[in-house]
Amino acid sequence: MVWQSPVYAVIDRIEATPHGSVAVIVVDNGPTYNVPRRPGWKEGDVFRWNGRGWVKDAKEKRRRLEGRRRELEVLKARDPGGDIQL
Repeated sequence: MVWQSPVYAVIDRIEATPHGSVAVIVVDNGPTYNVPRRPGWKEGDVFRWNGRGWVKDAKEKRRRLEGRRRELEVLKARDPGGDIQL
């Protein structure tokens, strides 16, 4: 497959198989792949296509996490709570 930069992918989850664990990788707005897990890979890791292969991108991961944190704060501010009784 031909990728044009920048393309990002995220490890959605790690799954156990009879032959070892696989990383389920989701390409932004694209397909999902199961690839053999490499040492150090964990859920939520972000990778960037550099034209030759995938490389971990810690800066992009931090940017995405901060964006999700801001979204949660906005949602929390709009929710008065108290609608569920346990």
